Amino acid sequence: MPAISHVAVLANPANPLTAAQLRETQRAAQALQVQVHVVEVRGPQELDNAFSALRSMRTDALIMLMDPMFMSQRTRMIELTATSRLPAMYGLREDAEAGALMAYGPNFPDMFRRAATMWTRF
Repeated sequence: MPAISHVAVLANPANPLTAAQLRETQRAAQALQVQVHVVEVRGPQELDNAFSALRSMRTDALIMLMDPMFMSQRTRMIELTATSRLPAMYGLREDAEAGALMAYGPNFPDMFRRAATMWTRF
């Protein structure tokens, strides 16, 4: 299995939740002795430049942080990832169902079902 030592992370700094996601990603990377390279993308118009930067970085893999803008650009993001030939981890199951290599994140439908059952207990 190939060793991964450098991972790029696509992040939208305009999203207030990005800081927490980056903090946890960097914590995990440090524990695994993996170097993280953050590539900021504030809007769809920056995606082409971001993926050009990724190709020149020579990273081993890519992580997409969960962000509404990335979700709205799902098809384009998957196409750009495939073109870059980087294994990529997305944050939603729907990404993998749409053609992304893999996804790891919360199961929102299950969370809502569980919340409904918890609500009935009050």
